[in-house]
Amino acid sequence: MQELVSFAEYTPLGAYRFVFCIYAVAGFAKLALTLALSDASEAQNHLEEEQEPQDVEMEVEGLLSDVEEEDGVEAEIRIKTPKSRPRSPSLLPVTSRSKRLRSFLPRISSESKDIMIRLCLLFAVDSFASGLITTSWITYYFTTKFTLTAGFLGTIFFGASLVAAGSNLVAARITKSIGLVRTMVFTHLPSAIFLALIPLPSNVGFATMLLILRSCTSTMDQAPRQAFLAAAVLPNERTAVMGFVNVVKTLAQSGGPLLTGVLAGSGQMWFAFVVAGLLKATYDLAMLKMFLGFKGRENSG
Repeated sequence: MQELVSFAEYTPLGAYRFVFCIYAVAGFAKLALTLALSDASEAQNHLEEEQEPQDVEMEVEGLLSDVEEEDGVEAEIRIKTPKSRPRSPSLLPVTSRSKRLRSFLPRISSESKDIMIRLCLLFAVDSFASGLITTSWITYYFTTKFTLTAGFLGTIFFGASLVAAGSNLVAARITKSIGLVRTMVFTHLPSAIFLALIPLPSNVGFATMLLILRSCTSTMDQAPRQAFLAAAVLPNERTAVMGFVNVVKTLAQSGGPLLTGVLAGSGQMWFAFVVAGLLKATYDLAMLKMFLGFKGRENSG
């Protein structure tokens, strides 16, 4: 009972415990909803299965229908199937093993592979930049430079997240007018500029304004990005491609905090903001260069 009372007390430790409990409950709810999905949520596989070589008797079955007649007597046609050469027993397990391994790998067309590789390179740059400046590092920077309280920053991020949620709806409307790629670039590029400018002002109000502007525009490209990735590959390839892309993004993002930690330890954390902003701007311009005018493949193949 005493532990429950101490847990409920409004202390920093109790607040963190409460937040982690909410996160765990949300995770279990997400797991339950995922398990409740039916097979109808899966994309149908429209790729043609490889045709197995037909048996010799099936190939000659049509020939037997045209039977030759000699002097009114039906001639007997005997077709001898060649005896198959005995294969080495050592080769059989290798072949079956290779087929089993290939069955676990997703089948992705060559066109989709080329698109996937280019998108992985671009998304890796963006994710690495995001890893340089995570919410935790931004909080650390503002608390050390301007001595702001965690509660004040939490209020700022809360308000910015609400605005960001509404901005996603605006991004959907913009997409109908200028397309997916332009929406991704023109909404994400200002966020990169605001991010690079955050370390410049010495005034807490100006720096906070840049942080809010960056937070409000940083997620406007997410919905168009997912729509573009889904349209860039065939419907039956989307799950595999998105999974591979997410793995690349996660690996790229994991290296960012390490570099930021080194910069923060040497008192040069402002450099992480500048590098992250430049990398994100490079990603936006490269995305515009590579995929402007790209037509989706949902109706091809």
